[in-house]
Amino acid sequence: VITVGTYLQVSDNSGAKIVQCIKILHPFKKQRAIIGDTILVSLKQARMGRNTQNVLKAIVVETKKATKNRKDGSYLQFDRNAVVLINNGLPIGTRILGCVTHELRKKRYLKIVSMAPYVI
Repeated sequence: VITVGTYLQVSDNSGAKIVQCIKILHPFKKQRAIIGDTILVSLKQARMGRNTQNVLKAIVVETKKATKNRKDGSYLQFDRNAVVLINNGLPIGTRILGCVTHELRKKRYLKIVSMAPYVI
């Protein structure tokens, strides 16, 4: 579960490494974000040549907290909290590092799903 102030790893090759959640961008769930939600992040650590004073939008793709949102009752749990940075609904990077879940396909993030090496 991602709340305001949570540090997350970036799971694409956009140049960012670590970001911090500063706002959750959906009207009815104000306190926490789950897989597939859009959040506003502040860039905290980046690779060489990237400005670290940016505020960007991101999609949550992995969470440490187990989420039960499949029809068969199975749980999904990862070892890290990870996001993919987006701009106008499209990912900034050209590759996704790691896996994404099938729930992103339901939420119409097809570009992210097609770039990922594994879909769980």
